Amino acid sequence: MRNRIEHDFQRPDIKDLEALFDLVSAFVAILQTPMTPGFEDHMDFSLHFQAPEERQGNFSIADNGKAKKFVAEWWLDTDPPQEGKLEASFANPEDFAYFFRVLLLLNQFYSFASYEHIRARLKA
Repeated sequence: MRNRIEHDFQRPDIKDLEALFDLVSAFVAILQTPMTPGFEDHMDFSLHFQAPEERQGNFSIADNGKAKKFVAEWWLDTDPPQEGKLEASFANPEDFAYFFRVLLLLNQFYSFASYEHIRARLKA
């Protein structure tokens, strides 16, 4: 995207600018977040829950640095079990930036951010 703007003199469209803004915002958020050991090498978030009706579930999102993509997976202990998987590759900057933002916000949720803060930023 930067090369198209800088070298080919192409005007970016709004979606490109939004994706670029998300990437830059995520990068700044990383710099502002207290680093935990291993965070700089691998980022992930995992949530395991048990619902009142004794159903269990899991949600996880992690980066795959070698493949340059984020992977989100989930399952719910229902009859039949429900599960899914989504991937966002670096080749698709808009999806990659959104997954990056989701991962950072979910990690902030456990450290200092409120539910309302996270929810508002996921909708943006």
